[in-house]
Amino acid sequence: MAVPPMLFEGALLAITLLLAVLAAIPPRIERQWPPRVISPPRLRVHLRLCVFRE
Repeated sequence: MAVPPMLFEGALLAITLLLAVLAAIPPRIERQWPPRVISPPRLRVHLRLCVFRE
């Protein structure tokens, strides 16, 4: 497999430039919504769902 040196250097230069451009782009900041506040269950609901056995 004989590849002309200029073609190899051109491909290497293109890959290097692509990586440099990708590294220069600032990463997108994803908006994180505030977490939902989950209220603790009331004691009455808890006792209603419990099964008491002897």
